[in-house]
Amino acid sequence: MSAFDNTLIKVIAAVAAAPFYPTLQGVTVIRDLKGRIRLLLEFPAKPLAQDQDELPPCWAAQKIDLQQRLQSDLGDYWGGVIWRGRERKDPVYIATADELRNVRQPWNDPAHPQGPPHVCWFKLERQFSKSSWGAVAGPPWPITDPAKPAIVAFYSFKGGVGRTVAMSSVALLLAQAGHSVVVVDLDIEAPGVAPFLMCTTPLKDDGVVDYLVEWQLTETRPATLDPFVSIQTEPALVNTTPIRVIASGKVNASFVEKVARLDFEGYIASKKNPMSELLQQIAVEYAPSFILLDVRSGLHDLGGLSLNVLSHLNVLFSRDSAQAWSGLETVLAILGEHRAAGHGSELLVVHSMVPPKGRDKYAHDRFMARSYEVFHDHYFGVDDEMPDIASNEAPYGLPILFQESLQNATDAASLQPTTDCGGDYIELTARIGAFLGRNTL
Repeated sequence: MSAFDNTLIKVIAAVAAAPFYPTLQGVTVIRDLKGRIRLLLEFPAKPLAQDQDELPPCWAAQKIDLQQRLQSDLGDYWGGVIWRGRERKDPVYIATADELRNVRQPWNDPAHPQGPPHVCWFKLERQFSKSSWGAVAGPPWPITDPAKPAIVAFYSFKGGVGRTVAMSSVALLLAQAGHSVVVVDLDIEAPGVAPFLMCTTPLKDDGVVDYLVEWQLTETRPATLDPFVSIQTEPALVNTTPIRVIASGKVNASFVEKVARLDFEGYIASKKNPMSELLQQIAVEYAPSFILLDVRSGLHDLGGLSLNVLSHLNVLFSRDSAQAWSGLETVLAILGEHRAAGHGSELLVVHSMVPPKGRDKYAHDRFMARSYEVFHDHYFGVDDEMPDIASNEAPYGLPILFQESLQNATDAASLQPTTDCGGDYIELTARIGAFLGRNTL
């Protein structure tokens, strides 16, 4: 474990060992862009002077002791500063402390001691990027609102796991069942689902990237989304209910320039998140039953936005490999923190490309056992009752069989979602409905 990885553990130990720890109300750990740690400690207010802290005896000496221990334990990762919430009365300090309280996140780490009285821990990570993975927020509207669409994010840590085929199959099944669907291609650095669904029908030139670039400039919604939306109406694919598709955008040299100007870091702090604005405009203009998000693989900023801020249900695709498990553990740990903070979306893991039993009889059993352990260690809390591994409500790994013919699928016209992979996509669509409390088939 690197020195960076150890810093937070050492900070918890040092603060908890301080004699004044039981008298605290809150501890905020601030980690700056270079990884240095600073602290904000909050004590109760004096009974007769609410603008002053009720400090323990020998506070000055105890503060010096804590600073010396942190310097010794953290080395260059110690920022050298311990603040108090009521330490100064000047307006700039007060405004800064208030802003810090507004942007910090509750930090429910098992390593935190439970002092008498309980001390609330918070964390503020200052980052150049990836802050969306630490965002604690919720989707643009609650899933309990029947007038609004359900938002489903399809994500995989690694590519090449059949996510696009699965998502396209779900979209086709929903449309064939009469549900209005909007598909949004958020895989902006490797777009794929939009041309796959539209087959030979040309896509609109503008897409998600163009919408976001214009929003950053004007901070207003366009009059209509029609210039961004392509429509799949082929009866053999959708029956009579069209699928609307918003592509990433036309991939060319200009597309690269536009992507390079997207400030996803700013979306988290913005009062109006541009991605949330896009989804809200979709809901108002087209009133679909479902919005499906095809999310970039890996730890891309849009992945964090989609899983933590936008969706009602996250469908995570994974194969049984060392790289896949490493990524799944990382993502589940992040989503578990949000769940503990009361902001987690529903979650379903898909075991993709399961080998046939004739080749490996116990492949899915192994996956399920490993997945159960990962959920136990990284997602569910100590006091949570985990769903039974055999339950239909279990999120540990819905199997989708490997099918050789789908490896060469070039567009949605080559799909037969009712029979592909033995009808597993029907089960996936039904399970999505069960998790959301919505009718799908």
